[in-house]
Amino acid sequence: MTDPMDLRGRSAVVTGGTGVIGGAIARALAEAGADVAIVARRAAPLADAAREMAERTGRRIVPVVADVGDPGAVERLVSQVLADLGAVDILVNNTFAIGGEKPVAELTVDDWDEPWRVNVLGPFQLARGFVPSMMQGRGGSIVNILTTAAFLPLSPMAPYGVTKAALWTMTRYLAKECAPKVRVNAVCPGTTSADGGVTFASWYTALPQVPLGRMGLAVETARAVLWLASDASSYTTGQNLFVDGGRVNCLAGSVGGSALADDPAGQASAGAR
Repeated sequence: MTDPMDLRGRSAVVTGGTGVIGGAIARALAEAGADVAIVARRAAPLADAAREMAERTGRRIVPVVADVGDPGAVERLVSQVLADLGAVDILVNNTFAIGGEKPVAELTVDDWDEPWRVNVLGPFQLARGFVPSMMQGRGGSIVNILTTAAFLPLSPMAPYGVTKAALWTMTRYLAKECAPKVRVNAVCPGTTSADGGVTFASWYTALPQVPLGRMGLAVETARAVLWLASDASSYTTGQNLFVDGGRVNCLAGSVGGSALADDPAGQASAGAR
C-alpha cells in the first residue's frame, strides 16, 4: 500500500527555514522524500542548515537568501526556485515579524509596516508566484504558519497577532479560490522549543495555562505540517490545526478580561509562535 505521507518526487519551499520551527518543518518534508528550498535572510546560517539537512536526509536542499517582506526579493525567489526545482508542490509560509511591542494606543503606523509586509504580503506574493504552476500541473498544498496571538490578545503583540489573523483570513480565501487543485491550510503552534525545554523564564508561568502541561516540540508542529502537505490530508482545506497543547480552544471561554490576556509569559510565547 502506498504511504499517503510519502513526498518522493515532490518539491517544497519553506520560508524561515533556519529557525527552530522552520528547520523542523523543512527536515520533516525532506525526510518524507521531498526536495526542499529553504529561505532565510542570512546567507551563512542558511548555507550551514542546507548542508546539514542534505547530509541528514539525502535530499536536494536549495538555500535561497531572500527577505519575504521585500516584493522584489520575493519575485526573484520565485524565479530562482522554479528554475532550480521546477514545479513546486508544497509552500510553507513560516517566516514572521513581530513589529512594535507596545500597547496599541502607543503604536505608530511604522510599527505595523514590517509585520504587514512579512506576515501578510509576503505569503500573498509567494502564493501568487507558485499557485499558477500548481494549478497547471498536478496541484499542490500551501500551509501558513500562524500564532496563538492571532486568537488570544497578548499585549503588547498587536502587530504580530493582527497580521497573523489576517493571514488566517487569507488562508480561507485562498482555500476557496484555489480549490480543487490546490489545498490551503494553516497550523497554529503554541509555546514551542526545539527540545521541549523552557527557553525563557517567563514561560514557566505560561505552562499552567496549557492543558497538556508542557512545552511543545518543534517536531510536533512539523508533523502537523507534513500531514497537511501530503496526500494524507487530501480532503482537508481551509482549516487551521492548533498545535498548542489546547491553550487557545480549551481556554477561549475565559480569554476576555482574563489574566491570560495580560500574561507576560503569553507575550513570550507569542514571540516564539
